[in-house]
Amino acid sequence: MRLVTFESEGLRRAGAFIEGDARIVDLAAAHQQRHGAHAPELADMLALIEGGDDALDKAMEAVKSAPETAI
Repeated sequence: MRLVTFESEGLRRAGAFIEGDARIVDLAAAHQQRHGAHAPELADMLALIEGGDDALDKAMEAVKSAPETAI
């Protein structure tokens, strides 16, 4: 999993490249759409790093189950 910071609607977001780096999954959006709950540790790259292994596990799960609307 290659992580990336990207900008959406003027905000920096944490994401992960998919499909040979052609597309980006918005980690926080994917988690929220899948679980109906906000995950502050996925909001941006600093929060993801500070969240440690638990945040990284959530990020990997978000990538695996990302709905099309979070890509």
